[in-house]
Formats: sequence, structure tokens, C-alpha cells
Amino acid sequence: MNQSQGSKLERNEIRRFEVDGVELTSGSCLEVLLGGVWVPGRVEYMHPMGDYAFITTSGEDFETYVALWAGMIARLPARRQAGRLLP
Repeated sequence: MNQSQGSKLERNEIRRFEVDGVELTSGSCLEVLLGGVWVPGRVEYMHPMGDYAFITTSGEDFETYVALWAGMIARLPARRQAGRLLP
């Protein structure tokens, strides 16, 4: 799948998520396809869940948390695709 369409998230051998072969860690920028809309946010490890979540800020002081799962459609932000090493 090309980057404008996104790719499925996959788990690697140490149970971190990857998209297009890029390992995601806490603080990694990511765009996730939710309800047919690309939503920008970041990846964070959620200790109470014991797994990773996608976090986005919508409006002032309001964060939305979505559990990540293998098969979820995601992509790296365009600025990271261009070769810049962003979190």
C-alpha cells in the first residue's frame, strides 16, 4: 500500500508496532485512519493498559486515547517521510 493510503500496523519481535518497517516508540509521530479521516497524533506506552496507544489533541486541553492494534491503518507524517528524523 502506498504511503498516501497508509499501511497496516504490525508488531515486531519485541512487540513494538511498526509501519512500513519503521519501529514506533513512545513519542513517535503517526497519522491513523479513524472514521475515514487521517488523524495526526503520537504513540505513547500506557502502563495501566500494558500496551501502546495513539494520542491526539482535539481542541484545548483535550486528549483522545485510542488503543493501537495490529492491522490498524496508519502512516508516518509527510515531514518524516521526507527523511527528517522526527520522534
